Amino acid sequence: MNKNLDKGRIYSVRTGITATKERRRQQGGVMTEIVNRDVDGKILIKRHKAVWECHLDEYYDRHTIGEPEHKAGIIFRRAYFQAVLCRRAAYERYKRNLTTIEATPSEKLLKSVYRTLPSYTMGVIIDICGHDRRARYIGELNTLKNGLERLAIVWDCPK
Repeated sequence: MNKNLDKGRIYSVRTGITATKERRRQQGGVMTEIVNRDVDGKILIKRHKAVWECHLDEYYDRHTIGEPEHKAGIIFRRAYFQAVLCRRAAYERYKRNLTTIEATPSEKLLKSVYRTLPSYTMGVIIDICGHDRRARYIGELNTLKNGLERLAIVWDCPK
């Protein structure tokens, strides 16, 4: 096929194609979700997505961390994405001065975390929750668990 004919087309996954064997082995496997049905109840669209969104889900499913620690980690993850990763990119695009902008709730939450936890614990939590890196050894996993326990107490995450 001529390359010029393909130019400008957007290819998406065709309906009805399942995940590959390799994909089923990653992130806890794949779960199938029904997105749309017709009037008679016949399935129109199925979506395949990973069981574990991040490593926190894996640690929770394997009972390495408890439910309050998992919730605290997810809260931190969302705040980190909103305050650090997404906001920085948006303001660099617009070339705005970051010192004149008011702090968002996510930034305020992160500042409180920086005041609550020691720097090594904070680094481990940022690496694992914020940047989706696996714990390399048991010491990091214990540091993550202790840090998330402290955050769960501070944020009053229910059990």
